[in-house]
Amino acid sequence: TPPLAEIGTNILEFGVLSQATGDPSYYRAAKKAYQAAVDRRSSLNLLATYLDVETGEWTDSTDQVPNPPSDSFYEYLWGGWAMFGDRDCLDWYRMFTAAVKEHLIETYRGNLWFKQVDYGSGALVSRHQSELAAFYGEVLAHGGDVVLGAAYFRSWTRVAQRYPVLPEEIDYTTMAPLSKRNQLRPEYLNAAFDLWAQLGDGSYRTGYLSTEGKILRGLRRG
Repeated sequence: TPPLAEIGTNILEFGVLSQATGDPSYYRAAKKAYQAAVDRRSSLNLLATYLDVETGEWTDSTDQVPNPPSDSFYEYLWGGWAMFGDRDCLDWYRMFTAAVKEHLIETYRGNLWFKQVDYGSGALVSRHQSELAAFYGEVLAHGGDVVLGAAYFRSWTRVAQRYPVLPEEIDYTTMAPLSKRNQLRPEYLNAAFDLWAQLGDGSYRTGYLSTEGKILRGLRRG
């Protein structure tokens, strides 16, 4: 019963393998896995998280993009378009992004987050966010939602300003850590670098450097 992230994170690697070998079957297999998940979306164009690959049925009912273990399913949709010009990947990315914007976005105390909802009804399930999800700002910007991507990045910046190092997971209604560990995730810093590269806004580069230094100092103290 793999999660979405494991279903949709093969297309780049298998695509390169197809290019290197001249054998398109690798790319076709990866894209077929994507298609199988896309075909099981709800009427709201939302997806659950865990798919039984033998029965073809979801084993849960929660859409939790951009949190793991759904995160890279959506990231690689954009990658499939950016690397291989696959129009289906672009169309799927746009379809799911539109659904996320309609059903998952929530502004809480001035910060933009993505709540977890039932994929069939859109009903609220929970309000937490993983540091792994911090990548989403850069992907949204690549897809044309620059204002939204920048706002999500700013939400994580406020978390970074609050703690010596980013906690693995937070309750975004209180900013309290649900996991006080830090596993040296690169997503927030990657987002800062990529947004700077995309937009040419020096504040992202400045924030990247200051946050990197802050994390290193915090780890030394720990």
